[in-house]
Amino acid sequence: MIPSIPWSKAHGVAFLSCPEDTDTTSPLRIATTEPHNEFLMALIESETGRRVIPELYTPLEIRNWYSSNGNAAESILEKMQSEKTAGKTSNWESEPVIELVDTILETASIQRISDIHFESYESYLSVRFRKDGLLVPHLDLPSWLKESVILRLKVLANLDISEKRMPLDGRFRYRTPSVDCSIRISTLPTRHGEKAVLRLLHSLKNNEGLEFLGMPFEMTVKIQRLFDKPQGIFFVTGPTGSGKTSTLYAGLRRVIQRQVNVTTIEDPIEYELSGANQVQVNEKAGLFFTNALRSVLRQDPDVIFVGEIRDKETASVALQAAQTGHLVVSTLHTNDAVSAITRLKDLGISPTLIADAVIGILAQRLLRKSCSICGGKKEGCKDCNFTGYSGRFAIFELLEASPKLNELILNSSTNAEILKEIPFLKLRDHAELAVKNKETSKEELERVLG
Repeated sequence: MIPSIPWSKAHGVAFLSCPEDTDTTSPLRIATTEPHNEFLMALIESETGRRVIPELYTPLEIRNWYSSNGNAAESILEKMQSEKTAGKTSNWESEPVIELVDTILETASIQRISDIHFESYESYLSVRFRKDGLLVPHLDLPSWLKESVILRLKVLANLDISEKRMPLDGRFRYRTPSVDCSIRISTLPTRHGEKAVLRLLHSLKNNEGLEFLGMPFEMTVKIQRLFDKPQGIFFVTGPTGSGKTSTLYAGLRRVIQRQVNVTTIEDPIEYELSGANQVQVNEKAGLFFTNALRSVLRQDPDVIFVGEIRDKETASVALQAAQTGHLVVSTLHTNDAVSAITRLKDLGISPTLIADAVIGILAQRLLRKSCSICGGKKEGCKDCNFTGYSGRFAIFELLEASPKLNELILNSSTNAEILKEIPFLKLRDHAELAVKNKETSKEELERVLG
């Protein structure tokens, strides 16, 4: 585990690289004024359980590194510490706490962070950012601020501030002159206090279509044709956070231009889709994907987006709708395109219905993009926070319906048999092409695809 920021500053070091906690093999690059201090290096290796690569920095360079790496909240924290010493207290209503939370949110929004984790430990509150798919330390707050910060977040989301024993979920809009971001919040009681995780939903560009997703040109044309079909069901698969919703929204924007009735059923509604009727699933009120879908089918729909197919009943209604003059698009959580067929069978859907209704399956993943400044070198540069990566891009594989595929589905062929008989660009093929073009690294490919 990476030591806290106060610990790092007390020992005059800065961690230039921060691998995931599960990665125990990658060395840590640190900035220090004493690269030959064997005692300090041994102490850091003992604290982190990893080999250390020290780099010589001046004290000024280390201070500048902290100030340029998202720690603007540090100055506010130092001011609050001084006020506390002077006898002033800070609660969730006080201006310093409000300013501290706003600074964290604004920093995360500007850096296009996907998630913020506020994690309560015995002696401090850890703040970590998920950047380009990886959690990295941002700030450690003293224990006396834990409750005030969490309460402030609850107030922003209109949650019950008196409830600390049960998980809570909420949402709020964070707006400043430079930022406009919708934020989902989930709290969870833990041993040393409440934990809060914020999902930042950055505004999508309403004019961006499928051609902006970075697919190979031929694949883009094929998917555009799928969205132009009058009926059938099209799936996008991948793990949480792989960009499935962004892909489907890009396709739906193409459909909306045709003056058709587009209705979405989502849990939750992540982005506003102009021109579509968006329905929010509300399980507490008895509105589930299945009964919402049945109601939508009575609303003269042309195109239906079902946020996720989780059970047999929803899958059956969706696929039957795809047979009766509706274009249905949805998502499944599978590792690749072919596995979506197996998933539908596992849900109890007949091979005949699958073969008749499914028009295509797109699988996707997100890979970190090599830094354009340093060329993706392992030591990185200031612009990529010394990681060698800056931003992410998607890789895809598309399995289209065909007479041959339908025959294999009806014959209950295995995934291996389908892959052998149906030629198409696989996720690994797309990723290896990106490595060849130096868009990413072989290590990133293996991290994501294994």
